[in-house]
Amino acid sequence: MSRAGCTKIGFGIESIEETAMRDYHRPTDITEDYGILRKLDDLAVLSKVFLIIGHPEERPEYYDQVIKLLKYLCPDEVRISFLTPFPGTQLWKQMNHLGLIETFDYNLYTTFNPVIKMKHIDNERLKIERHRILYEYYTSNEFIGHLRDKTGN
Repeated sequence: MSRAGCTKIGFGIESIEETAMRDYHRPTDITEDYGILRKLDDLAVLSKVFLIIGHPEERPEYYDQVIKLLKYLCPDEVRISFLTPFPGTQLWKQMNHLGLIETFDYNLYTTFNPVIKMKHIDNERLKIERHRILYEYYTSNEFIGHLRDKTGN
């Protein structure tokens, strides 16, 4: 892909929370993800990882683990979405059966709004945690060092 002119590749890491990994059918592990990201660096291809937060089982301390993970992986770009079980999907049926759907206003089902109830954290705190994860990653010595290494500056 690199030889054909591809300059950026994004892929889903989704979650490292055990229950979420099962629900999302996560096919790779962190060691594989790390290897992929380093190969992209070697090829001078930009990397983007996608994460999902807001699984009902997540606990407040989980978000510190996400920051630590990002600092370890050092992708070039991060996109964090809120878990959004779209109507009709198996995950939506599961969340609805458990009474965890917080709103049926489908205009809010954009992945930028929390739409399910969590067991250990409220949705306002979840929004704060999303911001904190991104801020702490993008201002970290690990990310800044990664940029310097990748750009040669």
